Amino acid sequence: QGGLQGFIEYNTDLFEAATIERMAGHYRTLPEAIAREPTARISQLPMLTEGERKQITSWNDTQRPFPRESAAELFEQQARLRPQAVAVTARGGSLTYGELDARADALAVQLRQAGVEPGVLVGICLERSPDMLTALLGTMKAGGAYVPLDPAFPAERLQYMLEDSGARVLITESKLREMLSGAGLQVLELDRIDLSGAATPLAPSAGPEDLAYVLYTSGSTGKPKGV
Repeated sequence: QGGLQGFIEYNTDLFEAATIERMAGHYRTLPEAIAREPTARISQLPMLTEGERKQITSWNDTQRPFPRESAAELFEQQARLRPQAVAVTARGGSLTYGELDARADALAVQLRQAGVEPGVLVGICLERSPDMLTALLGTMKAGGAYVPLDPAFPAERLQYMLEDSGARVLITESKLREMLSGAGLQVLELDRIDLSGAATPLAPSAGPEDLAYVLYTSGSTGKPKGV
């Protein structure tokens, strides 16, 4: 008639007191729910306390306005805030945010002159290096979409990916140039291009609905598939 009473005996080497108090709260919540809904399935009854439910709701309240800027524009914002901070360090050296942004701007101007705009695919065949990030960022600044081509792949696979994607421009370096070719393909060799000069940043041309990149899967039929 006076309700239920009890105690919990536990190993203090394995459990903290706060954990046991929380478990006791779950146990107390469950019989209270059973008393309210005696015909409900156990799996349908709550074990979390009201405070815990509110806490979980607050943890998952992560809704934020979606940025309307492109990835390139967001990078530019960081470059303006931290121009001297190191943005990338790799085998080929280091670049600050300001340096990387300036090099990408210079490359974007050349890509735009080569006809790169939203919907135009740009193949990027470079080893992992600051130059690779320059190429990716420069392509996005020009408004195009990039197709990564790993130089470690066999030349035949790379050639297939380049032709299948329909990329009209290729960014690479002189030592990798012979691996890829194509009719009407414009090739920019980064190690032979001067990107050190100041370039006027291009106005953004690609929007949220434009293509950003094409990645090639292994392909269940043996042929890579662009996604």
